[in-house]
Amino acid sequence: MHARFPRIAGWLAALAVPALAPAQTEGTAQWSFLTSGPIYGAPAIASDGTLYVGNEASVANQSRLYAIRPDGSLRWQFTGATDWIDSAPAIGPDGTVYAASWDGKLYAIDPATGAKRWQYAAVGFIASSPAIAADGTIYIGSGDRNLHAVNPDGTGKWTYPVEDWIDSAPAIGPDGTVYFGCYDGNVYALRPDGTLRWQASTGDNVISSPALGADGTVYLGSNDGKFYAFDGSTGALRWSFTTAGSIMGSAAVGADGTVYFGSADGYFYALHGTTGALVWRFNVGAEIYSTPALRADGVIVFGSGDSYLYALNADGSARWRLLTGDFVDSSPALAPDGTIYVGSFDRRLYAVYGNGQGPAAAAPWGAFHRDAQRDGRSSPPSVPLVVANTATLGQPLRLSIAVANAGTFSYQWRRDDIPLAGATAAELTIASFQPADTGFYSATVSDGVTTRASNAVLVAHDLAGSRSAGNVTVVGTDIRHPNGNIYDQFLLTGAGGTISARSDKITRVSYVDLTDDIVQVEFTGTGAVTIVLDSATGPQPPALYNQSAVSYMKGHARIYFADTASNSHLSVFSVGTYTAVNQSLFLPGVAYDGVADIARIGIASPTRAFSGLRAGNAGFYATGGLTGLQAPDVEFAGPIIIHDVTAALAARPVLVTGPIATGELWLTGGNLAQTNSAPVEIGQLERIVMRAGTDSHGRLLPAQTSLARIERNGTDVTNSIVVNPPATP
Repeated sequence: MHARFPRIAGWLAALAVPALAPAQTEGTAQWSFLTSGPIYGAPAIASDGTLYVGNEASVANQSRLYAIRPDGSLRWQFTGATDWIDSAPAIGPDGTVYAASWDGKLYAIDPATGAKRWQYAAVGFIASSPAIAADGTIYIGSGDRNLHAVNPDGTGKWTYPVEDWIDSAPAIGPDGTVYFGCYDGNVYALRPDGTLRWQASTGDNVISSPALGADGTVYLGSNDGKFYAFDGSTGALRWSFTTAGSIMGSAAVGADGTVYFGSADGYFYALHGTTGALVWRFNVGAEIYSTPALRADGVIVFGSGDSYLYALNADGSARWRLLTGDFVDSSPALAPDGTIYVGSFDRRLYAVYGNGQGPAAAAPWGAFHRDAQRDGRSSPPSVPLVVANTATLGQPLRLSIAVANAGTFSYQWRRDDIPLAGATAAELTIASFQPADTGFYSATVSDGVTTRASNAVLVAHDLAGSRSAGNVTVVGTDIRHPNGNIYDQFLLTGAGGTISARSDKITRVSYVDLTDDIVQVEFTGTGAVTIVLDSATGPQPPALYNQSAVSYMKGHARIYFADTASNSHLSVFSVGTYTAVNQSLFLPGVAYDGVADIARIGIASPTRAFSGLRAGNAGFYATGGLTGLQAPDVEFAGPIIIHDVTAALAARPVLVTGPIATGELWLTGGNLAQTNSAPVEIGQLERIVMRAGTDSHGRLLPAQTSLARIERNGTDVTNSIVVNPPATP
């Protein structure tokens, strides 16, 4: 809520409120930081974890913008504003912090030092939060009855006049359209050049900031007590929902389209995004001006006028609440590690323990001004990929994209993030599906202005009850190893083959990698494994081993495990003196590499379940497409152990998983140094632990310090994710 005259409250008494003691329980305070005045605005989180938040003060020139480290210590404070900073700051793509003040100025602030880079002056006060377009233009409303467009260098670009002041923070659509509400009761949509696209009327002042749905719907509330859904293209009213109080806070929109918001009537609402029908409501008994933040596990977090921070489950049931010293109008921010940050009228910024779940990445508008960077810019939504996850060997495979809007589009299909030559239509057809066609398929769709990416789906061969298919032959079955395990042994005889797993024994497939190590791929449980060798040659006897009677295929492996379940397990390692029973395999004087070299491992499960991956003796490397582990939404009950991941040229390094029971992925002996300097993309893993390992000849691979930038959903989470070995004295 951005009212010039705050509600009567004894915030000076907050001086006596002690910081809460640290506790690891979800919903308890980790620390609190005392500022010089009440906090109305939402904190913003930079890629390095720095928190930015402004405040109000009853004493002139005492309002501040604070930069606070994730541990709660002060990094710097900006003292250049001469009046309240009660709106949320926004973080630009280069890290610049944009903050607005009631002194009528928009400030651009250096994130490293807190020094002012420039200021832009409006004629009236500014209670609106800035929004940052893809081209760097900053949009902000003012009490001078104008929406201002400001160039990245701080010069004015254009202004658009309205009939009253603008508290509403602008929202930017994928096509650059700027949406905002106004005290004149209208909602406006402007083109990037500052011309009017449409305007629509509500029954009273509009302080609420727009939230944008995946289909372009514009959602916001009004002081008339109604919540509105407008067509983003035309401004036509799609529906409205009536509450018993004014709606000054803004909404969040979930991945399934559900819209969440609070009202001054004391209820928090969940509505169906398409119809406006009530899904559920939750009574807190006090006005709600805080915008909710949506968590990856479906939990909704918001503040209330009763001084509590609330967390609700996805079904609207209470999960926990945290009492602060005064009103919580501030909208919470979710860090990638699950920490929740929120301000209170008691002058404190709180860090609250979560459960490790970060923001809802799939939500089109998951928090105030979309996300914790508060740039107010909508990302192009995902386009659904219409495809089953299995194919029949030798039969046509057809994948298609469904685009709801009319128009002319261009398409590009990818497998494992590598563009497929000539695959530029809405439908992709593979005339005769082979094991080598296995991979994660996705597509991009462009209308010439906006490009949208589909989800990625692992398409693998359906064995339909067969033991194997493709270029693979069985060497022996029910082979008893000296360790007591029973194996079925297979060899690749060509560029790719698929073999089903068994829950009663281990399946082993052998080939030779590009550094001439024999590689063993072992798996058990449910599902089928496909191995594809790029740059394949052979079969021929292994060059570095005394095994002339056996011929192996040689190549750079892509390994896929499809249709897995909770009992599925995969191991990859090379044959060395430490891992082999037959020591006569090894030739004297040969310098063995000792690590299996592969391109990627992909895992998909209809139940989202998997046991464990042991590839501590496997290094991932590629010059194009994905390299590393790609297992989106797959939940791992057992360990994930990997030696290293290295991307060169156009490759993209990934360690994408769903939740891991231990929370950890072990990196044994590697350092994640990327030849192309690309960040390593992760999914829901909580920690990458840098540990020691051994190669296949028993030689120590010491624990190394990570050299990578780790990103989750484009946010740098390196410092909160990586656990490096202790420094050597």
